[in-house]
Amino acid sequence: MDQEELKLLFHRFSQTYSQSKEKSRGFGLGLSICKKMVESMGGTINVESKKGVGSKFQFQITCETSLSKSLPVTPKLTLKKTPPVLPQNILVVDDNPLNRKVLVTHLTQVGHNCQTASDGQEAIALIARCEFHVILMDIIMPVLDGFKATQQIRLLEKKRNLPPAYIIGISGNAREVYSEQGIACGMNDYLSKPYDKKVLCEKINNATIVRMASANTTSAITEATSKTTENERQ
Repeated sequence: MDQEELKLLFHRFSQTYSQSKEKSRGFGLGLSICKKMVESMGGTINVESKKGVGSKFQFQITCETSLSKSLPVTPKLTLKKTPPVLPQNILVVDDNPLNRKVLVTHLTQVGHNCQTASDGQEAIALIARCEFHVILMDIIMPVLDGFKATQQIRLLEKKRNLPPAYIIGISGNAREVYSEQGIACGMNDYLSKPYDKKVLCEKINNATIVRMASANTTSAITEATSKTTENERQ
């Protein structure tokens, strides 16, 4: 990075020129958060960088020396697994491999079945072959973003008369306009990163309940229509 880029590096919502040209990018918050955390502990953070070579980040904080000769033993916590209302087939769509891995780990631990896609176009190709009850859709992705992918998924469902998947938009941007835009393009819900695992499971359980209620309503309508047709024939 050059000197002009270094001046902006720790500012909120700022990115270097090379970052801004990438197809997949964040919001320029990571380093500003790191700076705030280090400074809250009375420390400093800095960077040394040479363009075309690399960058070295380092921070310094002052910590008190423990008077205890040994560290206290922390009792091991046993986490209770909260079973889902019903295991769901879930499609995780995110261009970040680590994000996909974390989500899949969380969801399989509570009994769901998962597949993944790295962008909206990949997701649509999978949906054309498989049925998914819930789709966790990242917003900002290369090739095809989450908003456009959702619109195309809804068109595909109507064209093929498929049961609509419950689509939850996921983004690091907590602005309300993102949530509103997601709902407008066909998403059912919205979740901001970093998300709470409990909240994620609650949203998926809610999706399950909504789908079951919708299926029961459709079944009742079909049954009523069938009986009406029989009566008319008699």
